[in-house]
Amino acid sequence: MSRLPAQVKRIDHIQHSYKCQHCSDEAPADKIIKAPVPKAPLTNSLGSASLISNTIYQKYVLKVPAYRQEKDLRRMGLPLDHKTVFNWYIKVCEYYLSSLYELLRKELLKQDVIHADETPYRVLDSERAKDYVWTLLSGKHAEKQIVLYNHGSRKGAEAWDFLAGFMINILPKDKAIESDATLVANQGINYCSQMFSLERAWEDLSAEERYEKRQFELKPLLEKFSDWCSKKSISVLPSGKQGTAFKYCMKHMDKFMNALKDSRLELSNNRAERAVKEIVMGRKNWLFSQSSTGAKSMAIIMSILETAKQNGLD
Repeated sequence: MSRLPAQVKRIDHIQHSYKCQHCSDEAPADKIIKAPVPKAPLTNSLGSASLISNTIYQKYVLKVPAYRQEKDLRRMGLPLDHKTVFNWYIKVCEYYLSSLYELLRKELLKQDVIHADETPYRVLDSERAKDYVWTLLSGKHAEKQIVLYNHGSRKGAEAWDFLAGFMINILPKDKAIESDATLVANQGINYCSQMFSLERAWEDLSAEERYEKRQFELKPLLEKFSDWCSKKSISVLPSGKQGTAFKYCMKHMDKFMNALKDSRLELSNNRAERAVKEIVMGRKNWLFSQSSTGAKSMAIIMSILETAKQNGLD
């Protein structure tokens, strides 16, 4: 096996212009005909579609910052400034991807089940104290899988609060207490493990079959878990780790019971948490966006890429 090193080539497109010297009097004497040439993807830019798409792949799939791409391209003989690359991302979104992103947003809002999560994101020219990137995506059983990222503040948290799964948040709270199987924390973990074990066993069932299973097997377990949380919450220190975990459980218990009403709902928000990790990994490498426009273009590009990935497109 061998690998061919990447190359950068300059391709000159020569456009010939022609003027007919023997046209009839009816034809305009000054009519000039030009041979067709490939249209540049971006106005007033020397970047080809292959070069621009490769810089997008490098940054948003491999998480390579633009300034490191700049160094690599210079080694190959292309003196390309990273600011030019930033501008490409913004222009690609303006010219091509924004309309597709808006179409995906409309399609996602038609779906009955949407997962949501958010992560802090630094934007240098932002007037906000703290910026966030929201992740909104289809439920597991949706026919059309859509992943959308949106840059903004955290003010939308209340509106999306009903979507937040909490069981996965309970587990780390309890695990942090002790590892002894006789302790209260492990009793809670045992309840959670039983519920997720049932869900894994029903994964390939139809929505109707899963609904029936939840009514007869999951519902009694959920009710036992709710009663257990209620009783234990009054026997532990409210400000302690266990008290915090039980308070969290009781606060969201009615929302979690919604899983019994619709079998398409999942017991956790793992899907959104996995999707938001793409932003987290990128943030660790490129650290921040210079402007809100740059952050918006990042969210749009990541949305297109992750949606394609979820639908088996590479």
